[in-house]
Amino acid sequence: MLSRNILKRMKLSHKLFIVIATLNLLTISSFTYFTYITEKNTILQGIDSKLVASGQGIKVALDSFHKKLGKPEGITAAEYRAALDVLSQFAVNAGIKYAYSVMLKDGGVVFTTSSYTREDLEKGDLTSLYEPYQDAPPGLVAALKNSEITFQQYSDKWGSFRSVFIPSRLPNGMNYAIGIDIGIDKIDAILRETLLRCLLIGLAVFAAGTIVTLLIARFLSGTIGKIAHHLNQVADGNLTVLMENSSNDELGMLAQDINRMVERLRILISRVSEASVSVVESANVFHALSENVSSGVEEVASQAAQAATAAEEMTATSRSISDNCAVAARSVKETEDVAKAADEVIRRTVSMMDGIATLVRDSAHTVRDLGATSAQIGEIIGTIEDIAEQTNLLALNAAIEAARAGEYGRGFAVVADEVRTLADRTGIATREIGKVITAIQAKIREAVGSMEQGEVQVAQGTQDSAQSGDALQDILKHARQITEQVQEVAVSASEQTATTDEISCSISHITTVARSTVEGMKNSVEAAAKMNSLAEDLHQQLRHFTLPA
Repeated sequence: MLSRNILKRMKLSHKLFIVIATLNLLTISSFTYFTYITEKNTILQGIDSKLVASGQGIKVALDSFHKKLGKPEGITAAEYRAALDVLSQFAVNAGIKYAYSVMLKDGGVVFTTSSYTREDLEKGDLTSLYEPYQDAPPGLVAALKNSEITFQQYSDKWGSFRSVFIPSRLPNGMNYAIGIDIGIDKIDAILRETLLRCLLIGLAVFAAGTIVTLLIARFLSGTIGKIAHHLNQVADGNLTVLMENSSNDELGMLAQDINRMVERLRILISRVSEASVSVVESANVFHALSENVSSGVEEVASQAAQAATAAEEMTATSRSISDNCAVAARSVKETEDVAKAADEVIRRTVSMMDGIATLVRDSAHTVRDLGATSAQIGEIIGTIEDIAEQTNLLALNAAIEAARAGEYGRGFAVVADEVRTLADRTGIATREIGKVITAIQAKIREAVGSMEQGEVQVAQGTQDSAQSGDALQDILKHARQITEQVQEVAVSASEQTATTDEISCSISHITTVARSTVEGMKNSVEAAAKMNSLAEDLHQQLRHFTLPA
């Protein structure tokens, strides 16, 4: 976590330097290691070649020495010392540590010759002939047994060496091996010198690479810093500046791409700015239009509510009219029934008047018998009075029913009045007849005249009764027409009520839709206001961008 925070706070140039320097260090370290290993192998191969060459160079002298050693007379001490001196001088001249020869004898390895160093000479520590080699290295034993050149790096009581063991077989059948040693310390010195040289070369290359890396990092950091500064200006809204570019590398291509981006942003921001102005104007118009439409829709909803109320009132009125028409139809039906009853009464009255006329005519013929039949005439007069009273009552009832019928019963009321007048006149006539009957005996002659007058009046009454019957027939006819018209009005009122109900439902639906539309228009007004605000905000945001003139 700490390393991440450190990396976040580091500059790009430092990051690039660290990355490239690390890669450079790894590359140079790998190269130095590979170079050292290669040099080491080359040096060891060179040392091995030198050892072999040294062994081959001393082989001639040692072959001669071992030939004499195989003869019966053998080697004298002086010859042995001379051989040691020759090997020692050869070792000094060849730059090796030891040169020696060994052979197998009595199951062990023994020295036949061996060079000596100055220290050995000063100490008198010289190798004697056939001195056993107690800690002979395995490679030496293998060379003696297998007759193969063997290389080995080992340590014994004389030190640590890298050696070559070269087997040799003489014509007399003697086998021996030549050993050439070079000190490990000398090899290590050569290798240390090689390693130091490789390290110095690697360090020099690393230093040069570091300097180049630092320069590249600074160059890249400077270029990227310019790009970042330019992008910051673009981010701040300054679209008037373009990057200067003179390179054709990736950074140059990036700068060109940024310039193209700025050019496109200029065009885009310019178009968006122009569009934002249009959007602001359109938003204002849409907002005002939405408010107007909302007001209009609210007014429509209010009027629709009023229309719904009026439709409900009209429905109630239509139902009231329908109910009243039904009541009127029943009243007219009752009037028709009463008129039928009155017609029947009139018919009976006419019939009775006909009977009266017959009686009057009979009375005229039998007037002389009036005195004898005065009692019968009195009864007849009583009957007439009853009929007159009944007629009067019927006329009164007819007048009442005509008054109930209103305008349609006006004609019937006139007839009723006539009937009532006739009834009154009948009553008067009856009373006069009574008077006549009372005075009949006194004025018998006047009775004949009165009977004639009564006959005339009866005829007139009969005629009036007939006219009353005709009037009642007209009343019945008009009553039927009124009944039919009232029924038609009732049907029309019922249909109007149904239609009004449908209109009321439609207006209620319109009111609901209008209210829903009002809510939608309120939302539209809010959306228009929000769009207007957003358009204004967009326009204000676009003012942060600076475009070239």
